[in-house]
Amino acid sequence: MNVHVLPMSVFLFPTGGIQSRTRLIYVQEDSPTSITCRSIGSFPATELSFQLESGNGLGERILPNISSERSILDDALFDTEGTVTLHLNIVHHGQYIKCFTSLEESVVELVYAKVIVYGPPGGIKMTFLGDLYDEIEINISCKAVNGYPAPHIHWYIGSRNLTEDSFLNISENKAGRYDAESTLTLMPTRFDNGKQLLCRALQPTTLKASSVNQSLVLNVTYAPDVSIAVRRRTSSKASGTTELVLICKADAKPLVTTFVWLCNETVVSKDTNNYRFIETISENATLTSSVLGIQNPLSQYHSVYKCTAVSEYGSGSAVLNSLYLYLIPNAPSGFIIQQNQTRSSSLFVAWKQEFIIGK
Repeated sequence: MNVHVLPMSVFLFPTGGIQSRTRLIYVQEDSPTSITCRSIGSFPATELSFQLESGNGLGERILPNISSERSILDDALFDTEGTVTLHLNIVHHGQYIKCFTSLEESVVELVYAKVIVYGPPGGIKMTFLGDLYDEIEINISCKAVNGYPAPHIHWYIGSRNLTEDSFLNISENKAGRYDAESTLTLMPTRFDNGKQLLCRALQPTTLKASSVNQSLVLNVTYAPDVSIAVRRRTSSKASGTTELVLICKADAKPLVTTFVWLCNETVVSKDTNNYRFIETISENATLTSSVLGIQNPLSQYHSVYKCTAVSEYGSGSAVLNSLYLYLIPNAPSGFIIQQNQTRSSSLFVAWKQEFIIGK
């Protein structure tokens, strides 16, 4: 008599994992995944085949590598093991891997598990409405879609972490994966102009951490920030006449279009003999300067110089009180050097003639 003994148990599990009849198999996207189906105690040895199918039941049979040996429970029976190696990605998330157990081409048992694919979001997008202005709050959103598990979103300007200033909303989509949207409340300053704002969606898994990023360069509009620097020049003529040079520097975006100089609240005219204007200079994308030469500095008088810089966005000013001019150091002189060494040596002396008056 040819008596068939049906398998006592059939297990489906990740290769190398715990032998069990699991209903979920977790895999890492685009990484080779080995899955094992094991039949315990049958006669004759069972035949095993796999099928990866979606919810509509479509799929193709996959033939595994099969091995059989006498059962540890009864040496008259057989234990059979089949293993397949699959390369799964995001499109396989939620599909079912099935193991068919057959005796002489008749299916006697079916076990299956749902495939859960770990992987980073399929896309990320950063958006905001309106322009960026100095010290004016704006909300910037960053959305990462179709990740598993739910991604964490972090914000950075350079090495500065801004994540605490954001709010994260997570939702599950129809594919059983997660969309995450973070809203950052940002108050940019002029010092942030030209820096990179980075949105990073981090995929926290026990298998492998990965992330996707998007960034933008901050284009911050700000009113002129103005300062006045002072230099003293001595004429090369025998008279040794001294000229004071006032340099008004304005950092602004957009660039400063107009400079106005005042002395004791009176507009400095280019037509006077006491002043010499040097053409306004654009030093870089945001920095502009205006230079005023005072031909006959009257240090014995108390004068207040004011420079106002005007741009399309606003204006800013800086003030210089002539009392500070007495603080400008003269060139050092009258050195006394005591040479106590037997070898030659050199002495270098540096001095700085310039100082800056802020707002």
